[in-house]
Amino acid sequence: MFLTDQPPIPVTAPPELPSSGLFDFNATTGFARAYLHTYYGGEPPIDEQLLSRFLVREAARLPRGRFLEIGCGPTIHHLLPIAPHVEEIHMLDYLDENLAEVQRWREAADDAHDWRAFTRRCLLDAGLPASGQAVEARESLLRSRIVRLGKCNLMQATPANDRQAYAAVGCFYCAEEVGISPAAWEEVVSRVSDYVAPGGTLMMAALANMSSYAVEDATGRITQYPCACITEDDLRSLLPRLGFPAEGLRLESHEIDHPDVGVTATLMLAARKGPG
Repeated sequence: MFLTDQPPIPVTAPPELPSSGLFDFNATTGFARAYLHTYYGGEPPIDEQLLSRFLVREAARLPRGRFLEIGCGPTIHHLLPIAPHVEEIHMLDYLDENLAEVQRWREAADDAHDWRAFTRRCLLDAGLPASGQAVEARESLLRSRIVRLGKCNLMQATPANDRQAYAAVGCFYCAEEVGISPAAWEEVVSRVSDYVAPGGTLMMAALANMSSYAVEDATGRITQYPCACITEDDLRSLLPRLGFPAEGLRLESHEIDHPDVGVTATLMLAARKGPG
């Protein structure tokens, strides 16, 4: 796992950035396993502990129905607090290797990533027992709720049949990593919001005040990937323009004084979409 106090390690720059302001993850190789190794190889890092508590609180407010996680990456842990509160879960991502990691976990394959530390964290944050049996039960519940794994492309317009199709949508550490310029980030968030039905809920988490993040592979080589440098004010300005009234927005901003995986600040929000 990447730690800020480690000795210097060779750093590789990402591919040349496009003028569109959109980062195409197909230009990467081995991203899924390296990302899991960096951020999810042990106990939950500070930023994920903060987000776990936020999601536990907000999950109880979610409308019943279909929940979409868009840009899920190779991870499942953000859905652990949500599974008891929704009828079914759909997961979409751009990279086949990310979806393959999710599918391995869904099938409980021997080589699937181990999320049990994050499941325990979720249960403890909810004030529930976190025994091995309880962890297994929550993970089994999530597996049963996931009914669709599929492809998405936030660099393109939202498919017509997916517009306003979900009672709730989650997008965690994704939009600012695809739309890496301010204008492109706004366009990506707009596309994410397209999926939310009128009266539905949008949940997001994002890196804040950062222009890059590090991913370390199993050999110790670090690649710096770009992201849009966004602030709380950016979200408060954008969301009402996308149909999410300010009075229905709950937003938290966190500065991380002693970052354990290089994440120095995060934003997390839940917003209710207007009736349309």
